[in-house]
Amino acid sequence: MAATREAAILGIDLGTTEVKAGLVTLDGRLLGLARTGYRTDTGAATGHAEQDPEAWWGALATSVRRLTSSAAAEVIAVAVDGHGPTLAAVDATGRPTRPAIIWQDSRSTAEAAELAAATGLAGWSLAGLPAALWVERNEPAVAAATCWYLATWDFLGLRLTGRAATSLVEGQPFPAAAVLDGAGVPAAKVPPAVRAGDLLGELTPAAADDLRLDAGMPVVAGLVDAWASFHGAGMTEKGDAIDVGGAAGGFGVYWDRPLVVPGSFATIAPLSGLFSALAAVFYVSTTTAGDANAGAPFILTSIASVVVGGVSFSGGRGSALGAMAGAVALTLVIDVIFFAGIEPLYQSLFQGLFLVVAVLLGTGAALVARVRKESS
Repeated sequence: MAATREAAILGIDLGTTEVKAGLVTLDGRLLGLARTGYRTDTGAATGHAEQDPEAWWGALATSVRRLTSSAAAEVIAVAVDGHGPTLAAVDATGRPTRPAIIWQDSRSTAEAAELAAATGLAGWSLAGLPAALWVERNEPAVAAATCWYLATWDFLGLRLTGRAATSLVEGQPFPAAAVLDGAGVPAAKVPPAVRAGDLLGELTPAAADDLRLDAGMPVVAGLVDAWASFHGAGMTEKGDAIDVGGAAGGFGVYWDRPLVVPGSFATIAPLSGLFSALAAVFYVSTTTAGDANAGAPFILTSIASVVVGGVSFSGGRGSALGAMAGAVALTLVIDVIFFAGIEPLYQSLFQGLFLVVAVLLGTGAALVARVRKESS
């Protein structure tokens, strides 16, 4: 008699350096994990950072086939997330019209400023729109061949289901069609919105054949990997924080109002009534060379250490805002060292020493907050 296979969700994380595919039971147990990498084409002189979306799909197929061949589970649904803000430009069939412009690319700085002025959004809240505007202006042949401008998770959603959509969390601001057209991004190339987590469609026979899964299973609309990691870490309240790790590094903090932290950006959280401050240390450290804010990596890593170390030490709650303020103030000393032209080796030693001090101060601040709370 054949053994009954356990029902599981196929979770897909399209990361910056590799795709991870995991099988998760309905009660949250991980049954298996497989990963496959792909390359990034970069150029310091041009500021470009690109990946081949077909390499994403090939890596996904390899990972899913490996995973399902070794795990005794029945896949009943698919959920995805992906790195961003990254732009995948595709034609009407879902095939790339150019390499994806990933979040490390720095060519659309001017376009980002223009769109911020036109939309009232800034930073990563603009998603891939600055890159889309850059393509429209600089690559007319590519723009003419492009049917959809997609995020990474929306690209996977299209290839999985055949449906093009712009997945947004509840309450997430996004420019109206007239605003996009007025700013130079054709609204017709931005797919209709769908709420992240809602049913996007069913796995197509072609996708099922590539992945060796059963056609027709539900696929839900995805979201950016940072927000997915917030959910995975169980972040639900003001003061919750995470060091997301991964190729980018960085941190995320929830608060009840927008937080202004040097080197980071504030946006809504994927939960109603909350805001998040987040940043990728690798992104800032590789795109601010020669900039007046080049000391930002010190700020970001110190904030990550203070908030994650201090807040988690106090049981997941603590004075996150105070810890961040202290980190920023102390980091000014490190910035002086950074700009003084000290050799990189000694910069690293100073940074390491500072991070140790930052963690100690952060845990101390959290303990004080905890004692005060318990004694009140």
